[in-house]
Amino acid sequence: MSLLAQQSMSPFETVFHVFTDATTILMATGVILLLLLLLVALLANPLRRRWHEWQWKRARKSRRRRDHDIPWRN
Repeated sequence: MSLLAQQSMSPFETVFHVFTDATTILMATGVILLLLLLLVALLANPLRRRWHEWQWKRARKSRRRRDHDIPWRN
């Protein structure tokens, strides 16, 4: 590394060396995972509610169909 420090590096090489550093890669991965977790947490509740509403509507339709199949329940 001392040899690299003595040479003048272009901005591209500097950025490349920073991003190949293992700790930087690990931190970036951690940040991305945290953002994904936050996104899932924010989307989970509305999606779960829509899923339950859809299941309830589906159950009502099938119940209605089932009731009409029985002649004395019409």
